[in-house]
Amino acid sequence: MPKALGKLKISPSQRTELEALVRRRTESASLMLRARMILLAGEGESNRQIGLRFKIKPHTVGTWRTRFESRGCEGLRDHKRPGRPLEITTAQKQRIVHTVCRKPPAGLGRWSVRSLANALCLNRDVIHRTLVEHDLQPQPLG
Repeated sequence: MPKALGKLKISPSQRTELEALVRRRTESASLMLRARMILLAGEGESNRQIGLRFKIKPHTVGTWRTRFESRGCEGLRDHKRPGRPLEITTAQKQRIVHTVCRKPPAGLGRWSVRSLANALCLNRDVIHRTLVEHDLQPQPLG
């Protein structure tokens, strides 16, 4: 039988921060859920009870509880994910912007992310991120 965990110790300032995280609409749903779990653990609920309430595994609740105990509220945030950083040069971005602002080839009413990707031999995701970054929305000429 698993060891019964006591009430999680939460300082008044941590409780205020957790309650703010739960109420803040701009935070991710996962961070809000983690804050709710920690608040319930601070009220004395077990990992199993919290897991049943939110339909998650008790082990997951334990993981976040441990991270909160070691790092506080900052421990509830996601870690940066591994992976190679994007490698797109300023010249490539300028080429995308310059191309999208010009008339599309014959047969196209307007540029799309796919047509730009094909024309410039670049990844669609790179094209999309660049358009969003520059607040560009290819429009039909007219």
